[in-house]
Amino acid sequence: MKTCLTVFIVDDDAAVRESLVWLIESAGLTARACATAQEFLDSYDGNVAGCLVLDVRMPNMSGHVLERVLAERNARVPIVFISGHPEVWTAAGEQPGGVDCLEKPFTDDALLGRIRRAIEADLGRHAQNAA
Repeated sequence: MKTCLTVFIVDDDAAVRESLVWLIESAGLTARACATAQEFLDSYDGNVAGCLVLDVRMPNMSGHVLERVLAERNARVPIVFISGHPEVWTAAGEQPGGVDCLEKPFTDDALLGRIRRAIEADLGRHAQNAA
């Protein structure tokens, strides 16, 4: 099992990405930010344990579409959805990767708690796969 833990962030808003990277790294975790879903797909390594903090509403490929693409590729990364639009939650979490949803604005503690739960779930999955 890989010991590197990474919190992937996909959000089209540069200020949000920078803020999330700062928060996650200040909590002692590794953060990697992408501006688009395609950028994430082009660089994602499913062998790295961690989770995905994913904005739902993005141009070109939404968070829900990215979630479906990951499921089609059998990439089981846990997802913490974030959005300023609570009406988008109906489809969130329907795929195997879905973990939780947070409405913007959210507290640092709320996000970090969900990230920790998602990472724990992914570590468990990696341990099962290694056994």
